[in-house]
Amino acid sequence: MRVLMAMAVLVSIGGWAQKADCRDTRNWKKEYQYTRLCYSDVKALYDSAGLTKGKRPYLDTALEYPVLLGAAVQGAASIADLQSPARYVNGHYTFDRRSATFYDVSALILGIAVCVAVACTALAAGARKWDAAFIALAPGVVLHLTTNWDMLAVALAAAGLLAWARKRPALAGILLGLGAATKLYPALFLLPLLILCVRAGRMRAWVRATVATIVTAVVVYIPFYIAASAFANQQGQFVKIPGSSPWHALTTSGVGSFLKALAFHHDGGLNGTLRFFQLNASRPADWDSIAFVLQFFTHHTFATGSLSLVTAFGFIVLFGAITWLGLAAPRRPRVAQLVWLTVVAFLLSNKVFSPQYVLWLIPLYALARPRWWPFLVWQLSEFVLLIFRYLHFANLDNSNKGVPRAWFVGSVCVRDLILLGICALVIRDIWHPEHDVVRRTTGRDDPVGGVLEDAPDVIAGASAPRPEPVPV
Repeated sequence: MRVLMAMAVLVSIGGWAQKADCRDTRNWKKEYQYTRLCYSDVKALYDSAGLTKGKRPYLDTALEYPVLLGAAVQGAASIADLQSPARYVNGHYTFDRRSATFYDVSALILGIAVCVAVACTALAAGARKWDAAFIALAPGVVLHLTTNWDMLAVALAAAGLLAWARKRPALAGILLGLGAATKLYPALFLLPLLILCVRAGRMRAWVRATVATIVTAVVVYIPFYIAASAFANQQGQFVKIPGSSPWHALTTSGVGSFLKALAFHHDGGLNGTLRFFQLNASRPADWDSIAFVLQFFTHHTFATGSLSLVTAFGFIVLFGAITWLGLAAPRRPRVAQLVWLTVVAFLLSNKVFSPQYVLWLIPLYALARPRWWPFLVWQLSEFVLLIFRYLHFANLDNSNKGVPRAWFVGSVCVRDLILLGICALVIRDIWHPEHDVVRRTTGRDDPVGGVLEDAPDVIAGASAPRPEPVPV
């Protein structure tokens, strides 16, 4: 574990250094952030959300992220504000150290999250603790640790799987609820767990985890929702409506006004904590998505409403296939295998597949199919995709630089095909458990299974003999 932690620290330092050239705005010109591959939402948000002017998420600015991520952003901004702001001296602005400090503090928080994810994955893996090295040595972590704050949710998701592995479904639900209040994807884990609990007759554990997830997420959101202002969309800009928070209504006008202010839409605006959900409902096809690829080949831009329905239907179809697999496989799949397939299905069917979402998948791969050569091929495809993504952005700004869109779209297709190939290997391991390296080398039914491990099936599937362990 000490060696794994040392690796996690080194990869976190690499993630900080990879984008250190863009930790302040002095270099953000002439496509610098694209040609150096150092663009970061962490840095961009500090300026665009008005944090440099003392604005607070949800209270003064409609931050487009779930509330726990917003709390982390505010914490980093509060520390950055201890630095002196830029000053106008001799006709020039001096270097604003707050920007670099905000990036550095955010990177430190995210580095701690890497260590948590590595430790939880190592403990959940049981006898195969070294499988956590897939995270601790992942090129994707170096490339995208500071692209956004997703690693916070990844750490909570890894902790949730560890709690489930330790037969603590309620604690697992609490951690997944905290993860969902940071980035929504940990809530997806409940879907494959439902399949496996139905097959094993362990529905009580699933209900406890699900209730804990929902209650935790709601309890976390409530104080932010009450304190948040409403924001009106004025020509694409979300402008705060003064005195529109439910808390302000309660303290100034009484209970009646407070109850009215609890409505999602009130005072001509939307509660600031709901900006995340509104944005995802109204977003068009994002750059790295299959929907964007289809738009490129069909030369047709999909309507946002129709696209949302089609992508939702696509995920339902894919998850239906995963459900059939989970119930019909000769031997009940391992938790990590179905969770991997579910998250990949969500990403490939979704209209948004941001580059940093690779972080969601790395810990799941370490538990689902810990084999190095497919992993390295996949990580190489993510690196190539990132290069072509930013070189295409440079081309959009300056046609004499970068690469045309076809190169970028081609790299998206290659990455997606590799992910599908890994899914095919996972499905083969499910249908033919003798190929499953985790079961073959440990002799265990499912190290992450928790209450599911060694539980007899009550419906569907045919019991397959457990393979004998072989020397590692």
